[in-house]
Amino acid sequence: MAARRALPALLLLLLQAAPRDAMRLDRRAALSRAGWGLAGALAGAGVGPGPWASQPRPASAMWQLWQPKDMLYYVEKYGKQDDAVSVLAAMDQAAETSWMMNIGPEKGAIIEELLRQRAPKKVLELGTFCGYSTIRMAQLLPGDATLVTIEKDEATYNVAKEIVAKAGLLQKTEDTPEIDMRLIESSKAIPDLQKKYRDFDFILMDHWKDLYDVDMRSMDARGMISPGAYVVADNVRFPGAPRYLDYLYNGYGALLYQTRIIEVPFEYRPDQPDAISVSIRTPQYSLDRDIKPKPQPISDRMKSRCDELAQAAEEEAAEPAPASAPAPAPA
Repeated sequence: MAARRALPALLLLLLQAAPRDAMRLDRRAALSRAGWGLAGALAGAGVGPGPWASQPRPASAMWQLWQPKDMLYYVEKYGKQDDAVSVLAAMDQAAETSWMMNIGPEKGAIIEELLRQRAPKKVLELGTFCGYSTIRMAQLLPGDATLVTIEKDEATYNVAKEIVAKAGLLQKTEDTPEIDMRLIESSKAIPDLQKKYRDFDFILMDHWKDLYDVDMRSMDARGMISPGAYVVADNVRFPGAPRYLDYLYNGYGALLYQTRIIEVPFEYRPDQPDAISVSIRTPQYSLDRDIKPKPQPISDRMKSRCDELAQAAEEEAAEPAPASAPAPAPA
């Protein structure tokens, strides 16, 4: 009981001991660090372990205390204008200080390698968030490429535009791709994207996980994923996208794609297992409603069998009908 009465004073001591800074964001980071100190103090005082006591600290913070506008402030403070590398470094530093859902450096490096392999000209990103993945991909795309990125939340969308502008990529130049940033839900964006771009050869899905399979089916039905295209989906293990994986392995996706899973830790959480899926569109099958299947050539064996059946039918038709037996005489 004495330990419980001492908790307010204990929390005050922790906050006073935390590094002080005039900036609001640094105070939030201090609160996050103090929170982990409080967790250990509570356990030592015997006030119940709580879920935090048995969990390792994954990064320099666990709880997402910051909002997109806070990420923007951090980028403006520590990133350099027209320097994408410094902007990404500032975003990584912010997310390591107080967790935020950028795709992170480890997964980002994998996506960059996939971009180098595919060398796409039309890229679609579902789930812009603060623009981290947008910037990482745009750095590798040539001047004749287009990157379309979709975000449904207006405040987040506005922050992403400013961060992409800070990186010097919002306005197209001779050496940078055109970036088409859209404020819209993915399900509503897909029909219009088909009209303007027809199809894409690289797609990154990092939006709502329960929409992965819905949007994939919609794009497949419209023929928006070109043969040989790469479709990358984040967080298929944590928090998970089971319906999407079921589509890829047990549904039409099993015919349309060759898929492999790459194990990689959750962003800024090395203790949390996660994975991304990479699916390559095969050219043999299509669900495009505008494409009719071409007639397949008949093999010699099948043609010979058809000729045999046709000849047998002709011979049967040419044979005279058997004479009917005379009716028996009445008794």
